[in-house]
Amino acid sequence: QGLDDLCHKLNHQLAVMTILQSNYVLTANAKLGYCYVNPVIIKNAVDKDIFNRINRKPFSSEGKIKIISTSWSKNLNKGFEVYRWLDANLDWERYSYTFVGNSPVTFNNIKVINAVSSEKLAKILKQHDIYLTASKNDPCSNALIEALACGLPAIFFNSGGHGEIVGWGGLGFKDQSEIPGLLETVVDHYEMFQNLITVESIDQIAEKYYQVLKIVALAVKKE
Repeated sequence: QGLDDLCHKLNHQLAVMTILQSNYVLTANAKLGYCYVNPVIIKNAVDKDIFNRINRKPFSSEGKIKIISTSWSKNLNKGFEVYRWLDANLDWERYSYTFVGNSPVTFNNIKVINAVSSEKLAKILKQHDIYLTASKNDPCSNALIEALACGLPAIFFNSGGHGEIVGWGGLGFKDQSEIPGLLETVVDHYEMFQNLITVESIDQIAEKYYQVLKIVALAVKKE
């Protein structure tokens, strides 16, 4: 709380504009009483030379549908209780599931791959069909953007900035019991969801930062 107060104070003393990662961050801060100077929303981006659809495994509904989740953090808020529930309740004749990263939970059915480099992660993502994230209050999940950039429709917990990032490229849930039905919906309309994925390139994001800095430079010059 003290650090947040200090950041807010410095923002009003020094800032001409404020860049935030998502509307979720803006509204969540407003609810806490933090109203920043001239806020602008600019989402995160990934390296398009790594996270892209090149050499992506084509989707097929024959055989098992391949689900994947990723998290470098072991924080339980990253969705591990939901992943634990899925490990016990998912139809393993219908699905396979891979988790890449660091997990505080031991799974019986979900395959775990330890944290890998971005290049290796991109290759793994492209071998899967659907990305699933159950993390809570994530401002602008890089992991989610990486998966979308690789062409994976997403099933996501309706929390934080997930919905803003995914748009029409996936479906959100409020309760874990909804997930099996949502997975089937994505499978049945896979090409539609995949075609509706929109991820801004890092060049586009950099251009937005540049435009903000130009405005700031003009404002400072006038002073």
